[in-house]
Amino acid sequence: MDDNGNQWINVEHRLPESKEGMWSKEVIALTDTGDVFKLSCMGSYWQRTKAFIDSGASKVTHWMPLNYPDD
Repeated sequence: MDDNGNQWINVEHRLPESKEGMWSKEVIALTDTGDVFKLSCMGSYWQRTKAFIDSGASKVTHWMPLNYPDD
């Protein structure tokens, strides 16, 4: 946990909120290879950016919300 109370959330416990058919707000996503990306998800499907694909990662394991000024 950091000074702002943020901690990694396991994708098996909870996913970012998204409306049906819409991407979630971007979050910090940790992959099975230990790489970190800024991604969105729709339901249980995570974006597959070129950087994500090139990293060799196969899945997102944890995520952390980004703090947005309008929240």
